[in-house]
Amino acid sequence: MFYKVSAIIRSSTLEAVEKSLQQANIRGITVTPVKGYGDYKNFFAADWMKPFVKIEIFTARARAVANAIVEAAHS
Repeated sequence: MFYKVSAIIRSSTLEAVEKSLQQANIRGITVTPVKGYGDYKNFFAADWMKPFVKIEIFTARARAVANAIVEAAHS
């Protein structure tokens, strides 16, 4: 059984997440640039949306993938 793991992370943490996934033996990853905002948006700024990346991985080891992402991307 395969699971789809999706995560939206800061662009600055992408390299660390990629290394962590490689160490967990994850061979394939899809990365898409996205923009968005959360609770702390500034509507008065010229561009109040922040750049992020969305990671999508299809795997049988969803828990290991999620742990690798969380450990590398936490702040």
